[in-house]
Amino acid sequence: MIKKNILFIMIVATAFPSCISLVNYQTGKTLSKQVTEITFSTEVFPLDESSDDLTSVAFSPGISVYHGISDKIDIGIRWEGLLAGSIGAKIQLLGNQSSKFAFALDPRFGGILLADNKFSSYTVVPGIFSFHPNEKFAIMAAEEFLLVPQDDAHSSFSHSLGVEYGNDKTKVVLGATSNYYGLGFFQYGAGLKVRF
Repeated sequence: MIKKNILFIMIVATAFPSCISLVNYQTGKTLSKQVTEITFSTEVFPLDESSDDLTSVAFSPGISVYHGISDKIDIGIRWEGLLAGSIGAKIQLLGNQSSKFAFALDPRFGGILLADNKFSSYTVVPGIFSFHPNEKFAIMAAEEFLLVPQDDAHSSFSHSLGVEYGNDKTKVVLGATSNYYGLGFFQYGAGLKVRF
C-alpha cells in the first residue's frame, strides 16, 4: 500500500512546475540503522522574483526517502516537482540519537529538466544544525550551497530555518529558505514525515 501511495504522489508531482527545493526538512540527526523515513512536502516559490504579486507563485510537491544504513549515515533520494530529483547521503558529525544538539552534512547530486527541455545537473551541500529540547520538538537551521555547473547564474547560497514536531512515527515540518546570493528569492514549505 505504501509503495502505491508513493508512486501516486510521484506521478502527481510531475503535473506541477519544477523547482529544486532549497527548503530543509532534515534535522542534524541521522536515522537509526534500518529505519526508513518518507517526507511528503510542498513548497511555494515565486514565478517572478521581481514581482510582489502573490498570484505569481507556484506550488511544487515533493517526496524524499531516507534510510539509515548505520547510526551515523543515511542514504536518501528526493523527487521534486516535474522531473527534478537527487540522491545523496546524510552524515551526522556531531551528536547522537539522544543529543540536544546535532550537526550533519547532507550532500546531494541531482538533475532537473528545465522549461526549454534542457537537462541541468546540480549539487546541493547543506550543513544542518538542529536543537532538540525534547523528543517531540526540533529547531533546524541550515546553510546550503547550490552549484549548477551549466549555469553559474543559478548557483547560490541560502539559509533555511525550520521546526519539526511529532512522535517517533509521524512528524510535521515547516520551513523557509532565504536565498541571499544568486537566485534571490524565498521558498516556504511544509511536510509530513512518516517513519518505519
